[in-house]
Amino acid sequence: MSRLHGLIPLDKPVMPIALMATFALPGTLSISLINSLNGIKKLKGLNREEKRRIDSIASRKVHRQIFLIVIYLLLSAGMGVAFFAATLPAVAPYLEYVLAAVGAALAFAVVCSVFAVIDSSELASFEAKIANRSAERKAKQALLKRLASKD
Repeated sequence: MSRLHGLIPLDKPVMPIALMATFALPGTLSISLINSLNGIKKLKGLNREEKRRIDSIASRKVHRQIFLIVIYLLLSAGMGVAFFAATLPAVAPYLEYVLAAVGAALAFAVVCSVFAVIDSSELASFEAKIANRSAERKAKQALLKRLASKD
């Protein structure tokens, strides 16, 4: 406890608004990913089987992102309560555990943010691949049509 003395003022309640707000970043990334996943269901150029599989995968990922948003909100509220409680004399001896839990929650948020960025990048790449495939199909059909009309 002695090495952590002074990190949290024990004479007044603390609400770590800045730390709690750090959960806004992964929440925002998750919401953006949800919107992109819902948009992928409307892609043109997919056959029925591909569309069925994409819908299934996208639905699972959307549910996972909603679950993570709920976790971010709970962790943010828990962090606020933990810091507030750390100022109470009965909880002050456990300050080291409070800070460790807050650090773990922040690490979780950072890791989830990285995964959300990776998923968004993969999704954009997939959308581009489908768009290119659709354009190639149209060009191929146009070429076949011109060749058939010359015969």
